[in-house]
Amino acid sequence: AVVYLSTLAPTLDYRDSPEFIDTAFSLGISHPAGFPTYNLLAKTITFLPLGSMAFKVNLFSMVFACLTLIFLYLTTQLFLEIVFGLGQDRIIVGVFPVLFLAFSEPFWYHALIAEVYSLHSFFTVLIIYHLLQWRVKADIRYLFSAAFFYGLSAGNHATVVFYLPAIL
Repeated sequence: AVVYLSTLAPTLDYRDSPEFIDTAFSLGISHPAGFPTYNLLAKTITFLPLGSMAFKVNLFSMVFACLTLIFLYLTTQLFLEIVFGLGQDRIIVGVFPVLFLAFSEPFWYHALIAEVYSLHSFFTVLIIYHLLQWRVKADIRYLFSAAFFYGLSAGNHATVVFYLPAIL
């Protein structure tokens, strides 16, 4: 978070960033598909007394990028536990996917600007995490929570439809 915060865009970026800042502030409708989940969640951070509106919405993307990395670590740990069982090595091994994603150029770039992709990454990892929890604990509540996050993700980015065959 410190690395991302030091490189966070303080104002507008190009492409869709100004539009997402505007629609998060005004609760407007972005270009198709509208991105209602992003706009409603980003609206909450606009009430914080921190800097400009652009900085706040950019900060929203950074927060969800960091949450994505946390849940990626937890998901990796759970996956390694399912495949290999308990062990000390998996704690260290679980850091590598997080570091690769955190410092990859596309993920880092979208963590610094007002864009839907960091929230989309967060929902993706959260869906996988809950599905793995369902696999381990055989508790139907995890399946329902994965379905809930899938629905929220569908309001954020339409590409979540491609996850459905893998989930089924």
